[in-house]
Parts: sequence; C-alpha cells; structure tokens
Amino acid sequence: AAALLSLRSQLGIRSRYWPRKTDPCSIWTGVSCTFDGRHVSSINLTTLRRTVKGSMTPAFALDPLQNLTRLISFSSSGFALPGHIPDWFGSLPALQHLDLSTSSISGPIPSSLGNLVDITFLDVSHNNLSGSIPPALGNLVKLEILSMAGNGFEGLIPPDLGSLSSLRSLDLGFNALSGPIPTSFRQLKSLVSLALSGNSINGSIPIELSNCVSLENLLLDRNTLTGRLPVSLGTSLGKLSILSLYSNNLTGKFNTTGFKQAQQILIANNSFYGTLQFMNLNMSLIKALDISSNFFEGSLPDSFISTATTLDNNCFTN
Repeated sequence: AAALLSLRSQLGIRSRYWPRKTDPCSIWTGVSCTFDGRHVSSINLTTLRRTVKGSMTPAFALDPLQNLTRLISFSSSGFALPGHIPDWFGSLPALQHLDLSTSSISGPIPSSLGNLVDITFLDVSHNNLSGSIPPALGNLVKLEILSMAGNGFEGLIPPDLGSLSSLRSLDLGFNALSGPIPTSFRQLKSLVSLALSGNSINGSIPIELSNCVSLENLLLDRNTLTGRLPVSLGTSLGKLSILSLYSNNLTGKFNTTGFKQAQQILIANNSFYGTLQFMNLNMSLIKALDISSNFFEGSLPDSFISTATTLDNNCFTN
C-alpha cells in the first residue's frame, strides 16, 4: 500500500482513478492484486490521467515498483514517462508482461532486462530509445512477443536473439539498424511474424530463414538488401501470408513455388527480372500483388489484371 501511494504521488495520478483512503486492490483503476489481496500483481497506467501539476513535470518516476516483488504485469502504453529505463527494472523477479510502448521514453535499453527470465511479452515500441539492442535479451527464453519498432536503435541485430526459441513475433521495424539478418534466426521455429522494415539492413536474405516454418508474415521492405530471393523460402514457408520485400536492391527471378497461402506479395522497386512465374498463386486469396518497378518481361496473363495487382514500370509486351 505504501508503494502504491508513493507511486500515486510521484506520477501525479488523479484521485478519481486512485482515491486515497480506499482499498487499491478493489477500487483503484488499473490495479489488480493476488487472490489474498496481499500483493499487487498488475498495474496498467494506460487509461489514467495526471493532475495538472503532474502533467507539468512528467517523468519516469517508477521507483516504488521496486517494492512490488510479486508484480507480474506492468503497462504504461500511451502514458508519458519521459526519461530513461533504470537498471533496477531488470530486478523485478516475477515480471512476465512489460508494455512501455508510446511512453516518451528515451536513452538505451539496460542490459539488466535480460534478467527477466520469466517474461513472455516485452514491448518498448514507438519511443525515443537509442543505442544498440542488448545481446542480453537473448537470455529471455520464455519471450513470445518482442516489439522494439519505431525507435532509434542502431548497429547490428544481435545474433543472440536467435536463442529466443519461444518467440512468435519479432518487430524491429523503423529503427536505424544495419548489417545482415542473423543466420541464427534459423532457430526461431515458433516465429509467426518477423518485421524488420524501414532499417538499413544489408546483405542477402539468408537461406536459414527457410527453417522458420511457422512464418506467416515476413516484412523486410525498405532496407538495402541485395542478391536473390532463396527459392527455399517458397518451398519451406507454406504458411506464408504476407511477403513484403519492396524498396530493396534484390535481383534474380522470382518464383512463387509454395506460396499457396499468400494474400499479399509486395516486391516493387527491386531488380527482379524474367518472365512471370506466379502460376502457383491462388489468385482468389490475393488481396495485394505489387510487382511494379522491376524488369519482368513477356506476356501478361489475363488472370493478373485486377484491382489487387500493380504491374506498371516493367517490360511486358502487352
């Protein structure tokens, strides 16, 4: 109770949400407790508002959380917490769900977050975070969702992330990351969605991604990738629904063998060439097919003329 009252004061939470002299476990908005009411298990700041005074001096003022040793879930999505994530955040022993998205946070990610060995959900997207992604995050073997999109992270993607064998969604899009896609990602066999869009990632698309047999969404657009698309991606990724590769420097022929579940194929603004080899597509499933601004040639099948297809700036004969 003392920790919650201190948190209320430091954040400047309005009394309509967290009224004094009431039971936080039953009255306070966004606060949940264990069955016996002795420990705080969850705090969600998302819908809360500050007092006028609190709004004038917002800060990452969460030190009282250190006393909530049974805290399982914390969310501040959309609640401004300008400042840096302190090292002690990695010493919350029971934490399983941490959502700090869209909270005006800046500075680096502390390596101590790699100590949250029970965490399954980590979202720090759409902040002003910077620096490199700590390799220590590779210790979070129970992690299922990792989103770090929309920040200023730079440097290489740590190969250590390939150790996250439980990972289902990895979103590192719209940062300043560079270097290759780690071949260690071949170990992410539970991965359903991989989003690396809007970075400066270079090199070729590694054939090792063919081992990610659960992939449904592969978003690599707006990078500087080169080379050919591995044929094995089509033959191995039978569940793939969205393939987004547009605005790279990819080349070679494009073969859709195996992409039978594809709903979106976006490969515009590359250097793919040759005759169309899209005969394996189920056009009844296609919602978007954009192959514009490449070097495809030959005749254009009538089945490709639809509102779902964008074909201009190629070398077709009809």
